[in-house]
Amino acid sequence: MGGALAQSIPSQQASASNQAVDTKRFETFSGLIFALHKEVQRFKKAEMARFGLQGTDASCLLCLHKYPKGIPSADIARALDVDRALVSRSLASLMQKGYAQTHDDQGQGAVGYRSPVFLTKKGMELACQVEEIITRMVGLAASELIQEDIVVMYRVLEEILDKTRML
Repeated sequence: MGGALAQSIPSQQASASNQAVDTKRFETFSGLIFALHKEVQRFKKAEMARFGLQGTDASCLLCLHKYPKGIPSADIARALDVDRALVSRSLASLMQKGYAQTHDDQGQGAVGYRSPVFLTKKGMELACQVEEIITRMVGLAASELIQEDIVVMYRVLEEILDKTRML
């Protein structure tokens, strides 16, 4: 019986050691993800302020740019994986500033989650400028990384997100 107890003590110590390592890895990972998210938000806020927009408007603007014939706000919310209210506020801002619009079949402005929204000419021009800003930002952030590392990073992040969503 003493032998079984002696064997379980190293097993318990190894388990505690693994938990400490897992906790440290979680803290490091979540801290890095949070800090990166914060920096991206800061950058978006600063860059979009130049155009009189909020940082959150950039994502809606770029989503609309992918759909020149329009996309309903509900579909934008799904594509961006954000709350409909956030999309609604961003679209209201984009429309108020003349970057986006929506029309029903009679050419009247239509509002609703199923009404297609599309960029105006002014909005298309802004979207191109924002894409250039993003290309510059991503280029600077990844300037010292090799392409293979970038590919692995995105693959790993997608796998982690998929597994986390299943929890």
